[in-house]
Amino acid sequence: MAEHDIDANDYHQALHTRAETVQYRRFRRQVSISNQLALFAILATACYQVVYLATDPAYYRGILLTNLFFMLVYALGISLNNRQHHIPARNLVMLNAVVHIFFVNLFIGSEAGVHLFYFGLGTLLPFQYYPTRPVRYTVQMALLTLAYLVCHFMLNEQTALTPVPSPIVEVLYAGSAAGLVCLLAVTLFLFGKSIEESEQLLTRLSTTDQLTGLANRRHMDTFLEGVWGLAQRNRQPLSILMCDVDHFKWFNDTHGHPAGDQCLTQVARVIESLVRRQTDLVARYGGEEFIIILPQTELYGAQQKAEQIRRAVEALNIMNKGCTPPSPVTISVGVATLTELFGLKREDLLKMVDEALYTAKSNGRNRVETAPPIP
Repeated sequence: MAEHDIDANDYHQALHTRAETVQYRRFRRQVSISNQLALFAILATACYQVVYLATDPAYYRGILLTNLFFMLVYALGISLNNRQHHIPARNLVMLNAVVHIFFVNLFIGSEAGVHLFYFGLGTLLPFQYYPTRPVRYTVQMALLTLAYLVCHFMLNEQTALTPVPSPIVEVLYAGSAAGLVCLLAVTLFLFGKSIEESEQLLTRLSTTDQLTGLANRRHMDTFLEGVWGLAQRNRQPLSILMCDVDHFKWFNDTHGHPAGDQCLTQVARVIESLVRRQTDLVARYGGEEFIIILPQTELYGAQQKAEQIRRAVEALNIMNKGCTPPSPVTISVGVATLTELFGLKREDLLKMVDEALYTAKSNGRNRVETAPPIP
């Protein structure tokens, strides 16, 4: 089997690509909101355009052309997003919406209710420009409020360039109100989804080992508590394997910590691939140690699984040049099984498997040792 050479640069690049940070998720959400806002604005404006065309195209020529211009700018924002120019696209769409609403009110007056959409933009601000800078956020909200007040009190039917007569203006107002409700509903949905995704991310981060992607020790403790109680109630066997990478300090000292991290990741992947039952758990216990919890597993089955894992890790043929002579990376495995859990604690089982692992280390490594039964 070919020797595995470890490229630390490629490894860290792959790890960075795979890791989805909170900042990246937030940025992706901003891109999505920009596109959705632009599409909503285009569709809503198209509805107003139909009304103007059906009523008096010559009279509403100015607002028709103005709306067409702003619709093209929204489309440009979507195009910029598609070409990976996300920040300019976000700023363009938001600014275009603010100015667009103002110009529509300038043409047809506030009686049509188009300025109500400023409330919708206000609810989107925290998503598009996270209020980590209170001064900037306050200024943005103040400008939106000012724009709304100017439209409401100063751009009315008397000052409008092409005011809309009744009852068409009432229809437009109803459409504006309905559009605002839709926009707010979408915003609240996105807000709820954002909270749910954040909670899922926090849960995953708190229960997952960052390097290997396996369960961490906290998750392992919680899982063991659950299966321990289940095994007690149902009088079922419970087995644990504890694995330790042999001479890992020598590997780290010789190959460097990035290579050591990749070595642990490869070992973790092999162990995980061989523990397939949904009732089992593979966890990183700390450093170069891994634990496999096997509910409803007798001693013989646990020993077979331990030997299978030991052979698979050795077959990776990751050379440890810190050894003399250089040799493949191997693991030592301790096995412990309890068939009667009453009167015992979880710590007793962990102590048993730890002692079995110590025996495997003392007897030459790269082997499986079983803890003696409790008398």
